[in-house]
Amino acid sequence: MSRERHGIPVSQAPEYGYDFDDPDDLHFFWEMGAYTQPEIVSLSMSMVEEWGCWDQPFFKDIRSLRRPVRRLNRFGLLRPLARYPWMKGHMTLLGEVHKITLKTPDYALSTAQCYRPGTLGNQHHIWQATLSPDAVVFVCHPGTLEDTKGTFYWGGQCRLPKACQVGPVHLSIYRIGRMAAIGEKDLFAFTHAYFPEWAFDEVVEEDEWIFGREGEGYVALTCSRPMERTETGREAGHEIVARGREAVWVCHCGRAVDDGTFEAFRRTVLTSDIRFGQDWVRYDAAGVGEITFSWQGPLTVNGEEVSLDDTPRFDSPYCYAPFGSKVYEIHVDESRLLLDFEALERSAL
Repeated sequence: MSRERHGIPVSQAPEYGYDFDDPDDLHFFWEMGAYTQPEIVSLSMSMVEEWGCWDQPFFKDIRSLRRPVRRLNRFGLLRPLARYPWMKGHMTLLGEVHKITLKTPDYALSTAQCYRPGTLGNQHHIWQATLSPDAVVFVCHPGTLEDTKGTFYWGGQCRLPKACQVGPVHLSIYRIGRMAAIGEKDLFAFTHAYFPEWAFDEVVEEDEWIFGREGEGYVALTCSRPMERTETGREAGHEIVARGREAVWVCHCGRAVDDGTFEAFRRTVLTSDIRFGQDWVRYDAAGVGEITFSWQGPLTVNGEEVSLDDTPRFDSPYCYAPFGSKVYEIHVDESRLLLDFEALERSAL
C-alpha cells in the first residue's frame, strides 16, 4: 500500500511563503491551475492586462469580458464574484490531493481521496483499477458527448465525486446537481464506467455486478443505479451507463493468490451484504470489513472512522516522509538513496 499527498490548498499559500498580491508569485498559482480563485483573481486579471495576455489563445473564451473584468477589478468586485461556486475557471484547479494505491502483481487500484467533491473538474482522473495496459476500469461524469479540446467524454470529470479507497475496495459518490457553471453548455444527468470487455479474458454479469478477469487478477463493479451496457455505436463493448444525477459506484479488486478462483471471487462478492441509499453505501467486504461511506459523513471501517486528509508526503514500503519534509530516504532491499532538497545533495548510502 502506498499513500501520497501532493499540493496545497490555495487558501494556505501564505503559510508557504506565497503572496496573493505579489506578481512574482503568480507563476506558482498559475502552475496549479489557480486563475480565478477568489484569493488570486484580482492579481491574475491585473497581470493579464499588464502583460497583454488577452490576445493569447488561452484567454480567447473570455476575451469579450475584457472591459467588464477591468471595471470590476478596479472597484474591488472581482474577488466577491469569484466566490460564486460555479465559475467555470475553477475547473482547472489542481489543489491539495491525498492519494492511495494498492499494487499487487495482478492488479493496481488507485484513488484520489475526497478530492473537491461536487465541484467542477476538467481533466481530473479520480480513480482507476488496472489489470493490464488495456484492462482498466474507471468511472467519470462527462463534460461533453464528443472528445473535443478542453473537455472530454472519457478524459476527466465534469463534476467531481466524493471518493475513497479501503484496500482493494473503491467507492465513489456522485451528486451532480442541476446548476450549470457560467459559460457551461451541458450538464449531463448520468455517469459512466469504462470497462473494455475485449481486454479481459472473461467478463461475467451476475445479479447487479459486472466481473472481469485478466490473467489472475479480478475486478467487480456495481452501482446504486441500474447499469446499462452500451451495445451499439462507438462506445459498444466498453461503456456502462448509470442514468441519474445521484449515483454510488463500488469497485472491488481481487486475485487468485488471495481470493481463489474467479468463480470463488464472484461468489464471495455476490454473497457480501451491500446496501445503497441516494448518497451513501454500506458494504460488508470480505477480507476488509464493513465499510460505510456517505456524502455528508465520514468513511468508517468496522465502526472506526478513517481519516482521508492526514496523509504524509510519502508513506510506502520504499519511503516515509511527513508532509513538508525536504529530505527523502528511499530504500529497496539493501540499497539506499538520500535526497536532501535543503542542502541540495544526493547520495547513495
